[in-house]
Order: sequence, then structure tokens, then C-alpha cells
Amino acid sequence: MTRRAGPVRARWGSTRGLVVRYPRALVALVLALLCAAVAQPSRAGSPLHLDLYVELDPAGAKLNASGTLTLSPGRSTRLRLIGGSEPPAFELDGRSLRPVREAAGPAAAFVWQVRAPADAPASITFRYALALQRLDGSLDHRQVLGLAQPVAGAQGAFLPGSSAWYPQPEGAELTYRIRISVPPGYRAVTPGKLVDETVAKTGAQATFESPRPLPGIDLMAGPYTVGERMLELAPARAVRVRTYFHAELQGYSDEYLRAAARYLARYDRQIGPYAHPAYSVVSAPLPTGFGMPGIAYLGREVIRLPFIPATSLGHEVLHDWWGNGVYPDYAKGNWSEGLTTFLADYAFKEEDGTAAAQAMRLGWLRDYAAVPTERDRPLSAFVSRRHGADQAVGYNKTAFVFFMLRDLIGEERFGAGLRSFWQRYSGRVASWDDLQREFESVAQRDLGEFFRQWVSRPGAPVLQLVAARRLVDAAGERVRVRVRQHAPAYRLMVPLRIHTASGGAVDTLLPMAKPEEEIEFGLPARAISVSIDPDVRLFRRLDREEIAPTLRQVMLNPRTRVVAGDDPTIRKIVLSLARATLEHDAGLLETNAPGSTQPLLVVGLHGEIGSILQRFGLPGMPGALDPGGAAYAYAWRTEQGRDFAVVSAPDAAALEALARPLPHLGAQSYALFEGGRSVARGVWPRPAPRAPVEDR
Repeated sequence: MTRRAGPVRARWGSTRGLVVRYPRALVALVLALLCAAVAQPSRAGSPLHLDLYVELDPAGAKLNASGTLTLSPGRSTRLRLIGGSEPPAFELDGRSLRPVREAAGPAAAFVWQVRAPADAPASITFRYALALQRLDGSLDHRQVLGLAQPVAGAQGAFLPGSSAWYPQPEGAELTYRIRISVPPGYRAVTPGKLVDETVAKTGAQATFESPRPLPGIDLMAGPYTVGERMLELAPARAVRVRTYFHAELQGYSDEYLRAAARYLARYDRQIGPYAHPAYSVVSAPLPTGFGMPGIAYLGREVIRLPFIPATSLGHEVLHDWWGNGVYPDYAKGNWSEGLTTFLADYAFKEEDGTAAAQAMRLGWLRDYAAVPTERDRPLSAFVSRRHGADQAVGYNKTAFVFFMLRDLIGEERFGAGLRSFWQRYSGRVASWDDLQREFESVAQRDLGEFFRQWVSRPGAPVLQLVAARRLVDAAGERVRVRVRQHAPAYRLMVPLRIHTASGGAVDTLLPMAKPEEEIEFGLPARAISVSIDPDVRLFRRLDREEIAPTLRQVMLNPRTRVVAGDDPTIRKIVLSLARATLEHDAGLLETNAPGSTQPLLVVGLHGEIGSILQRFGLPGMPGALDPGGAAYAYAWRTEQGRDFAVVSAPDAAALEALARPLPHLGAQSYALFEGGRSVARGVWPRPAPRAPVEDR
């Protein structure tokens, strides 16, 4: 995911961005932001220009800065700078500026309202010092998401562009030139072009500039060794590809340099010219992963994972086109996460084969089926990922919508639409409406109905086979199929597959625009059964019989309660694990009410888990699962339809270690763990349902 740069007020609410979904697996991910308070690249007005000099001491958690902010004639802006008790020195054309104090505590900041004369530019000069928040290595990924302040320590410093560590103009774009000085053994990086750098015994200095307006400046520093290669994308168009890695990660540098260069070249060909002068992969001392213009900031544990350069890094590189290249109009919905998921994560599955791609689409539908109704929303209302429901809607459903759009207009026109969209909106804000117009232009057709029902409307169609009857006439075998959907009806082309007595199958499409539609056609042999959407090409809410039990069905359900044994020490671990895993506060359930249907999360040690299940009338471990003595988690469903999940470990330490990986395995039916890491996982096999065809 991408990380949005820009001012954030002291109020906090909806989230967005890029984070590792858990510290050991990158998927794309989020900074908590109040939607209305987030700065986006402006549609009008000249960008401001910032010249900044920074002396940063990560180990000492100190920063000294000075510089100049230039406003064009008549331009006004509101500046915000985090700070302590003493106001920094700010001057406008030699005249001292007095700030207003905003908030208190960690969110404290100074605010200036400034305006340039109507007939001349204005220069604001400043000098200030900051004591940075100490880096807390015990933070988990969710806590990292909520970081509102710059943090620093011996292992590195991270100054989010949203934290107002520099004089931040509210709601405005910036061009900038920034020179950073760090102590010996450290290196620093920001988005932009590397103009010059020196590395000496006394320390390192580097100058970066961005003539391309950006919504904010993120700064990272650490005890890094730098790896580099130059990538020539076209004559006279080269990109500096770098790694800034901690010493223990140097063995991964070449692999990441090659992978980043490969993705840059791929998307440059597929979409259009890469807009940034560099791309850097930077190791983070925190369990996280953020995407910024020209930078992927990945936790050290993430970088070690073998699949990251092969897949997930491509997602982050692609965000430099969608999210950090064309900026979503968040007020009308964030399309960039789903488009990036479709063109990266899903595209990699397509390259693995038809079955892998279909399995991913089915996984998206399973995840969506677990979303509580109250957490569903239209794509036009999605801003960022705060919980698993946002992932299922804003990422997966959006990606599926782009898949259906490609099916509708064809792969060639879809690709042309992407290239045209990039050419027109690179460096600008664009909405779903802009995407629609671009695809309509290349497809030469009205796509209003498609975008209205899939983007502006929450939910998904629910399809039901009403009847399937065999008919015989003079021409031979025929079949009549009637399908129902809930009102108000979607306009759909529903894939049907008729299985015949000869062992073959006939595929057709049923046009639907009303709550019920039917189709009748001839067959080469007697019809015996019917499947609706057997290849998973239509976004819909799955019937419960189509859904294998998964952990997410328990994690997302607000009715889920927690069940544990009697040991007070273990119960404390269970509650901590439940807080990390569930997306609501759920207390311990002591007794099982007869006939209760609320989902259960059952947690304990191997020696007690069987008796706990028996006490609550739940079946034992499925025969298909054989964990041996390993820690495990699995989801199951009783014959009465009650969902439950079981988490068990051989001892307290092993159980406690599951709090990190488990929240990110919601799409799985089961997982086995060794040393706190998932070593096996999967989804229970679930054959696609077939409805029998009746003889008339």
C-alpha cells in the first residue's frame, strides 16, 4: 500500500496507506488519518517551494533544521510544525511571525497563517530544533500504523511526511530541495532525485530535490550500507535503484536491486514512463512496510522473507503509478489500492496459471462473505484499510471490479485505458469518475451502469438457482434455467455451466436485469446438473454452502466470543491473543447457552483444548489436520451451522507467539506454526456446488 504524506490534525479516524499486514508478510498497508484532514495534491494553485537543511542525530533522537519556504504572489497557506514549549524562529521577509499553539502533549504543534503580497513572492525563513520520540522496538504493526510523531533511535529514524516535522503547508503540494546531515555510520534518504552526497569519517551528507510537486516529505535514516544500480528505461531516461539496508541484510541487496529494476521496467512498458528519478528499498527498524514516492520502507523481518522480492515488492513499486503517481480523490473513493492489487498481486497469480488466478478470486469472495453488513460500504466511500473488512472491500472487491471491467471491454482496450489514464493524470488527483471517462473513451461505449452498480452501490448480488428443467422436443435435448437475484437487481451476465450425461459441459451467459430471468437452449446430450459462475468471474455474495470455513469468518464477526480454560496465566495470554486477532472487544464466555449460534474463538494448550471443545459441545479436530505437536489454528463449522475457530499450542510461550502471525491468516482454514512462524496453511477443499436438472 501507499502511505499518504501530508498534514494530520490532532484528531484521528479513518486509515489509509501501506503496511505489512503482519510483521512477517508484506501485503500493502496504512497510517491512521482523518479523511477530511488529509492533504492531497491540490488541483489548482502553484506549488510552494521548500529549501531545507537538516542535521539529524538518530541515536540522540535530535533534529536541527533551518531553511526557506517560498510562496508565489498572492498565495496564502497555513503552516504547521510539531514542537515543544518554545516557539521556533520564523520570519516572513524579515518580519518575525508569531505562531498559534495547537493542542497539547505529543500532538502539540505551532501554527502560522501566512500570505504573500499580491504582486511579489514571499520568503519565510525559519530555524528550529526538535526532540524526537524515542524508537520503541516493542511496537507491533498496528501500533506502528498509528504513529503520529517522528521516531528515532540507534537503529534508525523515521520522520513521516504526515507528522509536520518540517513547516508543513496544509493541503498544498511542495517542490523541495533538502540537504540532510547524519553522524558517522548513518545514511539518510527522502523521495526525490539525489543531487549530491558525501560520506566521510565525520558523517554523511546528501541532497535530494523534487521538482515534481509532492504532498509531503518522508525522511528515513539508519546505520545503512547502500547498494546501487542504474536502470536505463529509455535513452536519456535512467533511474537510480538503491537499497539502504542494515548490515545484517546486505546479503539481500542484489536480489532486491534486480527485483525493483525488473518491476520498474515492467510497469514502465505496461502503463507509461516512470515519473520519479529513483527507487529505493529501505530497511526499517520497526515491523512495518510503507510505500512512498520512489521508496519502499520495509521491516527487517519482512525483507528476509523469500517471497517479498518475487511478489509483494512489485505491489509497492506499482504504487508509484497508482497512489504515488496518480493520486486518488479520497473524497470520492480510493481506487488505487484495488487497481494496484489487480495489476500486481492478481497479475502474478495469472502468470502462475488459470487455477491460481481463479483461486485468488474465490478467496476474495470468501473474504467478502465474512464482512458484517454494518462494515460493508460502496467503493466510492473507501478511503483506507482500518480492519479486515476494509481489505475485503477496498482492495479485493475493487480488484475484482477491475477484473470484470477487463472482461467487459476486452484486454486490449483495458490496457489502452490504463495508459491513457496515466498519461492524462500523472501527478494529478483523479477520481472514479475520471477512470470511468477514460475507459469509456477507449472502449467507445457507455459504462455508467457498470460503475454505478459496482462503485456507488454497497453490497453484491446474491444469486439463486430457482429451477433447472430438462426439455425434449423434435430438435433433441434442451434445458431451461431460471435464476433469481435479490432486488434491486444488478445488470449482469451470469455464467452458467450445464453438465451433461456424456461427461461434457456447455457454457452460456444469462443476461439479468430483473430479479428473475430464465434462458432456454439446446444441448448435445441430456442435462444432469447446473453450476452458476463456476469459474468465479462475477463478484457476488457466496451462498454459505459455497464457503469453506475460514478464520476470518470468526475474526470479523462482531458476535464472536472467546473461550478458554481455567488457568489464570493462560487466560491472560488468551485475552491478549484475542485482542490482536479479533476486530472487536470480546470477553470470555464461561458457559455455553443451549442453542447458541454465536461464533466462538477457542484458545488453549494442547493438553486442555479437547476438554474445552467438549464442554461447549463442539466437535474435535478435523481428521484432515495432523499438526503433530506443533501449534495450530483452524476454522470449522458445526452441523447446526455455528462457526468456530480453535487455536492451540504446546505451551504458554508458543501460544503467546501466535499473536503476531495469526491476525494475518484470516483467509486460511488452517495453519501450523513453528517458532511463531506459519509453516503450513491452506483452505479446506470445497467443490463448486452443482444443482440437479429435473426431468419435466
